[in-house]
Amino acid sequence: MTNALTKHQQNESGTIDPDSITSIAKTPLCISQISTNEMEGEQSMQRVCELSDLAPNSGVCALINDVQVAIFQLVDSKSQTSVYALSNWDPIGKANVMYRGLIGSISDEPVICSPLYKQHYSLVTGRCFESEEMHLSVYRCVVENQHVFVDLADLATFAA
Repeated sequence: MTNALTKHQQNESGTIDPDSITSIAKTPLCISQISTNEMEGEQSMQRVCELSDLAPNSGVCALINDVQVAIFQLVDSKSQTSVYALSNWDPIGKANVMYRGLIGSISDEPVICSPLYKQHYSLVTGRCFESEEMHLSVYRCVVENQHVFVDLADLATFAA
């Protein structure tokens, strides 16, 4: 079975050419900046991916203008989808790992649990539940026409 990623990697015999896999791994994710009139006056929104590229109830990492952003797609029991974008930097573990964290909720607030030291951060505000002085940057994330857009302006409402 072939998909869009492997179809062009096959040679005449139908096997996958190992050299083509290496070249694909080195190909950077293309993130396009949109103009003002493409999205109702939004100047700083950047198209990151298609909604179908995100696995439900999981995270991915995107590099936008040299900033690592963790993007999460949550699907609730009523099949309602929410997409969140936060800094991928774990301020306590001092590593870019947040997209690998476990998704959950505390008092009906969606959270990401750091994969290193297990602190819980709000996907809405970025605040850390265990350490008041820590927080993650929160970025505006919009889904329009099945495209995921992120604005790198920090929206965090966390009050230190």
